[in-house]
Amino acid sequence: MRTRDAIRQAKELILSSLDELHTADIEDDEDGGKRRAVYLGTVMSLTPSGKYYLPFACSNVNPCPRCKGATTVANKHYNPALFQVVDEYEQQVCGHLLKEYGMYSEFPQDLRAFLDLLRNIRSRVQEKIECSYCGGVGSREAYLDEVWNETTEETASEHGAYMFSGEGDPCDLFLGESVEETEEVEA
Repeated sequence: MRTRDAIRQAKELILSSLDELHTADIEDDEDGGKRRAVYLGTVMSLTPSGKYYLPFACSNVNPCPRCKGATTVANKHYNPALFQVVDEYEQQVCGHLLKEYGMYSEFPQDLRAFLDLLRNIRSRVQEKIECSYCGGVGSREAYLDEVWNETTEETASEHGAYMFSGEGDPCDLFLGESVEETEEVEA
């Protein structure tokens, strides 16, 4: 599956569920508020990999075929001499600016832009770069699931809704929207 396919599927899921959400019955949420919610399906049927991840278990995750799970790959533009020069200069500039202004957010805009440019140049000529196939996650399927999750959450948020998991089964996924007291009276 391509990244854009995961994004498209996630957006379509949310957009196709909005009408049903807006007409769903009002219920109490776990925080004592009111919401509308619709069941979308399970993680296993919706996400690109169909897998549910636990922080302490990773035996069901396949390593990325390009970086072999290392999260980085060799940079074909690697230039050790240029990297060293830019890296040392960036450290000097950053050290001077930190002494002068205290923190990055206090740097003048033009100096921040210059420092960002140095960091960009350094990242383009460093030895290893983030694997673009797995987004630096180390697993293509985990990366696609991450993209899918982020897209569903962003799309839902754009429409005043949010994603949440089931109380009894965390593999169940729901789309919800908070309901104000005035909406409840009108319903």
